[in-house]
Amino acid sequence: MNQRSLHPGAAVALIGPGRAGTALALALVDAGYEGELVSREVGGSLLLEIRVGPYPDMDAAEDAAEHIRHTYDVEPNVVVVPTEEP
Repeated sequence: MNQRSLHPGAAVALIGPGRAGTALALALVDAGYEGELVSREVGGSLLLEIRVGPYPDMDAAEDAAEHIRHTYDVEPNVVVVPTEEP
């Protein structure tokens, strides 16, 4: 049976239409971050959300968010995301 648990992950940024989200995602991957690019439509506009992590604890997620904030000039938020565990 799978159980859901919560792990901290840093949601890096919500970015509007254009190539900026893809470029930032590629830069983060090139820098060694693991993550995903999630797209969704909100009010007729495409938004891209870049998520990096998960991290083992909130301190590690906050450290990553701070580094991303200073390096890439974005305003990341740390969020707790549910994950499936066997």
